[in-house]
Amino acid sequence: MEEDARRQVEAGGALIVEADKPAFARLVRPVYDQFVRDAKLKQLVERIREG
Repeated sequence: MEEDARRQVEAGGALIVEADKPAFARLVRPVYDQFVRDAKLKQLVERIREG
């Protein structure tokens, strides 16, 4: 299903760019550390990182 969706958006002219997820996570970590101070937000960020 995901591959079909990808073909459709590419056929529509979209450019799909694969991200280096570990590098991105490493680069945005200081932003999270600076702005995510609430306990509930910290839990949410951790759930996202685990997922």
